[in-house]
Amino acid sequence: MSALLLLALGTADAPDPRTCRLWTPAVAEVWPLVKAAAARYQVDDTLLLGVIQHESSFKPQLVSRAGARGLMQVMPFHAEAGENLFDPATNIALGTRLLAWLLNRYGDTKIALAAYNRGHGYMDGRLNQVAMPLIPRETTSAYIEPVLRYQSAFKRCLGRPTLPSVAWLVAGVLGALWLAKPRRWLGKLLGTEKRRRGRRRGKSA
Repeated sequence: MSALLLLALGTADAPDPRTCRLWTPAVAEVWPLVKAAAARYQVDDTLLLGVIQHESSFKPQLVSRAGARGLMQVMPFHAEAGENLFDPATNIALGTRLLAWLLNRYGDTKIALAAYNRGHGYMDGRLNQVAMPLIPRETTSAYIEPVLRYQSAFKRCLGRPTLPSVAWLVAGVLGALWLAKPRRWLGKLLGTEKRRRGRRRGKSA
């Protein structure tokens, strides 16, 4: 069973680019910065990779029409004077700090991502409008879903479990137990093994 767990959980710290097309040299270059920021602010590092992939495709000099800059498309008002948003380490640290704050504020990954995309003031207004959907449909389809798809893809690259792989792992372990000792295992599961033994003792007496 331990071998199955190790296989499902994975141990790769950086995948082989030949087997993961997403793992480009640009990703590999900032991966240590992503891991450091994720550990500092307690955010899933693959979620950060998903955000960066969707926001900038790992282009550190990118500037949006709204003025957002760098890898995580951070707005200048989130930076202190003198902080360079085109510096990958600075940009990732500030973007991760903001995302961590939003995750703590809303307690929900999808709402936090919507707020990262649209602004927390916008999302706070949506929270007070019970007559409309909390997250606009266009934000879900154009931002949240792509980020989460990228996150799942990076998890697979790193050999980490996604929800489907965990389900398959559980099914595999249960199947192995059933094949090994089906009647005894099922009896224990249903709580009938002890009653069966009691009946046998009664007959022998």
